[in-house]
Amino acid sequence: MDLITQGVLGAAVGQVGFQKNLGKRAIFFGFIIGLLPDADILIAKMSSNLMATELIHRGITHSLFFAFIMAIPLGFCLYSMSRWCLQQRGGCYNNEELKTYSLLCFWVLITHPILDLFTSYGTQLLSPFLSYRFTLSAIPIIDPIYTVPLIISVVIGLCYPRKSFIIGSSLLFLTTCYLFLGIAQHNAAVAVARKFCSENNINSTRIEAFPLEPTLFAQRLWVQTKDKVYITEYSTWTKENKPWISYPTTKVPTHLAAQEEFKVFLWFTDGIIVSIPETSHGSCLVDSRIGSLSYRPLGLFNICMNDQGIIKKNVDYTDAESIESKEKPINLISSKQSFGENLSSYWNIMKNLCIWTFTHSKP
Repeated sequence: MDLITQGVLGAAVGQVGFQKNLGKRAIFFGFIIGLLPDADILIAKMSSNLMATELIHRGITHSLFFAFIMAIPLGFCLYSMSRWCLQQRGGCYNNEELKTYSLLCFWVLITHPILDLFTSYGTQLLSPFLSYRFTLSAIPIIDPIYTVPLIISVVIGLCYPRKSFIIGSSLLFLTTCYLFLGIAQHNAAVAVARKFCSENNINSTRIEAFPLEPTLFAQRLWVQTKDKVYITEYSTWTKENKPWISYPTTKVPTHLAAQEEFKVFLWFTDGIIVSIPETSHGSCLVDSRIGSLSYRPLGLFNICMNDQGIIKKNVDYTDAESIESKEKPINLISSKQSFGENLSSYWNIMKNLCIWTFTHSKP
């Protein structure tokens, strides 16, 4: 999930589980620790490897083992910092809070990769022992319906500590149920894709469904056969879908298949790709898992290579417009207005709430 969501999830975990013992510090430290696993993005940015982000992000810092290994050292750091601050004020400190801080770090660190597991990006839960990218494809990476209740929970925890546990645990429970609702929507979308194959006598070799930003009710359906790939966007809310679009099964150019970057990209996408043979950037392979209602139906991430062997990634492949559906897009959310049209306003509200929350937060 995005940084804001991971931060407020960590804050919500701290609020529900540890605010009684640690006060508002539990919320503040929960937010900070919730962001920590995504520091691997900064490490990737410092690498000269073109595919560093794909290789490093959601790797070892998102492993389940990371929480067990780092909980005590991080807990000790927070404990020492808080003890020093309290001593400067002339207060006494309970040594048993070292255990509390360690437990706070553990639960925040463990919930971070578990939440990421529900997205389509893929998370290496068993790194470094296994590089497989686990995914449930239940929720998009950005989903205000999931994030906003957590922000509300944290704000209440900071402003009304006495009501913090009941309201916080209730909202945390509801948002967790929302994740499992995403699994149900995913399964419903897969069922629609299977029905499409059955009605059209399509012998599929693989059927997938992926939630589209900014709501899990919009799904991209992806059907692969021996010689074609079929893609559409489907709403589990309105039960409507765009016309199915077919593409030739990906045939990777020899000069691209031999490149290490392509091998990493194939591992990263789990083979959910569509090829665009001729663009201004050369031959492009597009990751079909992750996208938005406002993006092209092919997907967001891509890797391209021209005849000179120059490799680029995540380019704006405008040439792809010629092979996309020219049908007027249907509204996948409601008969009036798409959530996608209001995404910027949602995030402005969330940003302002976050600024207000931590402006009024005192240890």
